[in-house]
Amino acid sequence: MALARDLEVSKRDFEDVADTLFAHRFNGHVFRKSDDYQEKSKSLDGLINDIRKLLPDDKEHLLNKYDDTVASMEAITEEFAYKAGFMDAMVLLYQIRTEPKIGGRGDLASK
Repeated sequence: MALARDLEVSKRDFEDVADTLFAHRFNGHVFRKSDDYQEKSKSLDGLINDIRKLLPDDKEHLLNKYDDTVASMEAITEEFAYKAGFMDAMVLLYQIRTEPKIGGRGDLASK
């Protein structure tokens, strides 16, 4: 069962690395620099403003709450997808390095 223990330790290590990389990538907002993202963002801002004009003043706060909630959900989804992809890549790399039929030597000591 040493392999199972090693996999669990590796998984925790990979999760720590994924957290660090995620924070680095998304705090820099790299994806927000794309032209497509900028275009969609401007379009969304325009729609929100159009809806805001149609609402009575006492209901405008509902649109703000809606926008905040959608943004929070998107952030959760992005973080999950990024970390899941990273973890999948790390597991695949681990399997490639340790599985003799795939290309590894079959022992963890060969690292």
